[in-house]
Amino acid sequence: MTLKYRKIISEVDSNHYFYLSDGRALKSLRELAEALEDMSEETFRHHVNSEKNDFANWIRDVITDEELAHSLVHIEDKEKILKKISHRLSKAERKLRKGIIHRLFRTSTNHEQEAGSAKTLQVPHPSAEQPKPEPAQQPAPQQQPAQEGPKTLKLLKGNIFKHLLLGIIIGSGVIVLLYLAYYLLRSYNGIKF
Repeated sequence: MTLKYRKIISEVDSNHYFYLSDGRALKSLRELAEALEDMSEETFRHHVNSEKNDFANWIRDVITDEELAHSLVHIEDKEKILKKISHRLSKAERKLRKGIIHRLFRTSTNHEQEAGSAKTLQVPHPSAEQPKPEPAQQPAPQQQPAQEGPKTLKLLKGNIFKHLLLGIIIGSGVIVLLYLAYYLLRSYNGIKF
């Protein structure tokens, strides 16, 4: 499904460019939409008239969007064609964004399941002493967490909400700093706001 929409918004191979009668070469459906906006009536009528619709044929044969091509075949109005193409491009971009978000979420969820859904990060207690390795010796193997020594903090891997929470905390900190600056300026200078 995403391959279909990717093809709709992608540039075509140079062997399949659409050459307008005014000499411009179009590489994508987006370029066709942009060209339609300022295309002369003479150029438009050369490609779309009661006998043919070159745009619909190119969309069907090169872009391989049968649905859009079928909807354009009998339309001879430039604005209506532009509107249908623009709508199709918007739909394709939305579907691709939705697919990317879905894949990211699915990948994140798979990683969480593979990692046992949570990973333990060791945070040493401030009173716990850390052994210092001697320079001549190799570092000691990792120690197992002690019963009462280090505290553990569980971090959910791939969790988007931790990033959201971090943003809220940072934003709140900025608000507190602004309020503090306002209060200090007000009390220091005797300024009334």
